[in-house]
Amino acid sequence: MAVDDRGIVVGITTYPDIAPLQGPELDAEEFFDWLTSSSGGDVPADRVDKIVSSDFQPAAPAAAARLPAQEVAQAFHRLQSASLGTTGIPRRLGRRLYVYAAGHGAALPFGADPERSDAAFLVADATKFNATHVMTKVHALYFLNAGIFDEIAVFMDCCRIPINLIPNYPNYINANAIDTLENERRTFFAFATKWGLNAREKPFNGVTRGIFTTALIAGLKGAAANPDGTVTSRSLRDYLLLHMKDLLTETEQRDPFIPKRPDIPAPAVEFVFTTVPPQRVNVTVTFPMHAANQPIRVRGEGFRIVASGQTVGGTPWRVPDPLPKGGYLVQIPGLGLEKEFTLIGNEGMFDVAIG
Repeated sequence: MAVDDRGIVVGITTYPDIAPLQGPELDAEEFFDWLTSSSGGDVPADRVDKIVSSDFQPAAPAAAARLPAQEVAQAFHRLQSASLGTTGIPRRLGRRLYVYAAGHGAALPFGADPERSDAAFLVADATKFNATHVMTKVHALYFLNAGIFDEIAVFMDCCRIPINLIPNYPNYINANAIDTLENERRTFFAFATKWGLNAREKPFNGVTRGIFTTALIAGLKGAAANPDGTVTSRSLRDYLLLHMKDLLTETEQRDPFIPKRPDIPAPAVEFVFTTVPPQRVNVTVTFPMHAANQPIRVRGEGFRIVASGQTVGGTPWRVPDPLPKGGYLVQIPGLGLEKEFTLIGNEGMFDVAIG
């Protein structure tokens, strides 16, 4: 168990006069479930601060809802206070700090973020004319820079359309030191969209969820695993960059306003987020009638033969053992037939049509 890891997980769906969202709370709950699962992040639940809108909504016809406006910043402040104790000197609290935030967000004006590398997370009392917010990434970087945590992982499922706001940095971060925070190496940042675009949510099996978080959870649960079962910062980044778009319809993929790829800087240091049983896929090969009773083989990494056999007329050839994720080439050499295919790892069953 990752006994000294910590987490802050936020999902805000309700704002006073900004359009409500449907996905963030469900997304936050699922990330929390993964983070605290023994087969996921394995962080003790009592070391994760979860903040979701429904915890602050009264049952009708009660008085006006208490909104989680200050709760997000206070979650960071509580960690900072715990690190200071009675000495006033920051002490180490743990190995890794996870931060997940889903809700409305905005990009900073170019003058405040010339590298376009950040986002402001709008808290629940934000309005169209008063974008109260938390600078989530900078908060997390402070804890790394101060030695309170050894590494940080920040996931933000929110929009990054620039608006005219002044970054609200916590008073315990020296404004002159903000630029130096970016030099920290033991970081992983994943934004749902690139600077200047809106993040999106859509129905999946009748339930509206964030597109980025849906892909993120699939990756963390094994779709992004390496052949040895580890889900690392690099394998997760590669998976999201390549496959988030797979959740979009052809029409959505042609829409220039719907993000196809998240914004994830290449990690300088490799993290292992979790280890899952290596995924395997049952593969069959469908071939034309004239290819019956022919030798058949599958080549994998390094052009090595990983499976071979004989085709039988009237039925697809089944690869004897399930295959791990990766790139393959199936060949019927006697007829000069071959077909490349790629396994993500979560297909379950996969058929290759050759010829």
